[in-house]
Amino acid sequence: MKKVEIYDQYNNVYDVDGTTLLHASTGFTTKIGEYSDSEALNIVENQYNTSKALGVYEDKLIKLDKGYAELVIEFPDKKLLNRVIYTVNV
Repeated sequence: MKKVEIYDQYNNVYDVDGTTLLHASTGFTTKIGEYSDSEALNIVENQYNTSKALGVYEDKLIKLDKGYAELVIEFPDKKLLNRVIYTVNV
């Protein structure tokens, strides 16, 4: 059995006199549920694909066969979301 969790951390990007400043917020973890090993891999892949639709994204580290996906999503208001979707052994 594996737990599927998502770690999210939002970042605000500010432009001050032509200088880009990044302000990171506190991250938080969302527990999705407990699944069999194969179900957990499918959930991670589905969550990854859903996350890509939130905005312009950049893959950081994608290992769907290992139950891990890390990406950065940029929203239209220039806020950034660092998202990690992963499995944990129960």
